[in-house]
Amino acid sequence: MSSGHVWIKKRFTFAAVSAASTTGTAVTLHTTRGNECIHRVIVNRITDFAGGAVSAATVIIGKSGSTNKYLTATDVFTGVSNGMANAVVGTTAGVEVAGVSLIATVVTTTANADALTAGELEVFIEVSSLGA
Repeated sequence: MSSGHVWIKKRFTFAAVSAASTTGTAVTLHTTRGNECIHRVIVNRITDFAGGAVSAATVIIGKSGSTNKYLTATDVFTGVSNGMANAVVGTTAGVEVAGVSLIATVVTTTANADALTAGELEVFIEVSSLGA
């Protein structure tokens, strides 16, 4: 990767996070190369998360041990405006060593994530290489 900034795009649906717990299965968005700077993440809600007895859903983005490092709890449930005009931008940057997985986790309220029947997110990650 060159030292210029690159955007990585990852899209996932409710099916990717369905687990029999209120903390859905973590979705790997990107695995870092050596000395890679994560500048920011942007979350665009394509379809609201909803279904069953779930009364709320949020998404967090981070890494193992710091699952909300790059994006703190952000509402992705029914009733919030969709589209890039309403996209949420994480404000934390960080440098990661090689092999760190950036993960998105959907957290539900009232019912487990496997009760979800709808929802799709598009995540953009801005990265650059700081060299060896």
